[in-house]
Amino acid sequence: MDSDFPLTKILSSSNLTSLEKLLIVNISMLTCLPHLKGCQKYLRELKIMKCDKLRELPDDLHSFRSLESLSIIGCRSLQSISYQSGQKGPPSLRRLEIRDCSELSCLPSEMIESIRGLEWLIVTNCKKLISFPIDLGELPCISVLEISNCPELRSLPKGIGRLSNLTKLGIGGFSESIDFNSFQAALDGIQQSKSLSSLTLYGWEHWDSLPYQIQHLTSLRMLWLSGFGIEALPEWFGGLSSLEYLILRNLKKLRHMPSKEAMQRLTKLHHLIVEDCPLLEERCREESGPDSEWSKISHIPNIGGVVGPRGRRDVI
Repeated sequence: MDSDFPLTKILSSSNLTSLEKLLIVNISMLTCLPHLKGCQKYLRELKIMKCDKLRELPDDLHSFRSLESLSIIGCRSLQSISYQSGQKGPPSLRRLEIRDCSELSCLPSEMIESIRGLEWLIVTNCKKLISFPIDLGELPCISVLEISNCPELRSLPKGIGRLSNLTKLGIGGFSESIDFNSFQAALDGIQQSKSLSSLTLYGWEHWDSLPYQIQHLTSLRMLWLSGFGIEALPEWFGGLSSLEYLILRNLKKLRHMPSKEAMQRLTKLHHLIVEDCPLLEERCREESGPDSEWSKISHIPNIGGVVGPRGRRDVI
């Protein structure tokens, strides 16, 4: 709807004291959230999506004592999440998700660091976000972390290696001013993780290496690599003994998989996707001649993005 009047009328009702879940979607004239004091006690989930003119969130989020999940998605005018100095975040919050907020330039670091029980933190596609001043080591419960596709971000997150409960990590797609060594240093410590099962990394074409930490992640089940300038996957790939899904996207210079012996050591690998990797795709066809990489991958049950046996394009 266009008008925010119906929403304001509903939320001003005194009958919402037991409201647990609130989803606000596509209210084009909504600039700020109406009064929510009536549902502070029991509200567990708040999701705001595609409210293009929303500029601010309430500065009393700390008063929502039962709030477990907060999602802000596609609110293109949101510039900041306001809070007062010293103010803590919702004490019960377990999941914080901020996506596609193209005007958001900063995050309330002090507030987020105070939410010690936070388990999911997702910040992605925020085109004007310039810094990430949060020390993730202050959030020991995080199991899912994604910070990606924020092209103006010039300062990397700290404390990733101290997240001992991390199971899923996605990171990258930041300012080109960040060099590879800084990116790799930000990941230091994850090589000791026994719980990390899913890793997505976004690099740049002028980065001709992969972070060394990857080779030690023997619990990794899914690995997604995008944007790096590598020409060949290293031999240590054969040591990723738990790997089930390998996704290679937008690797313009990639020509070679690891050796056939290394690939065959990946006995659990049953899904391979190769997309927007033109040099490798050409070599991964069964009929591609002396430069063929087909013999290295032909044993993988499901292959997507390249032409498989008998000209069939496998789809995952």
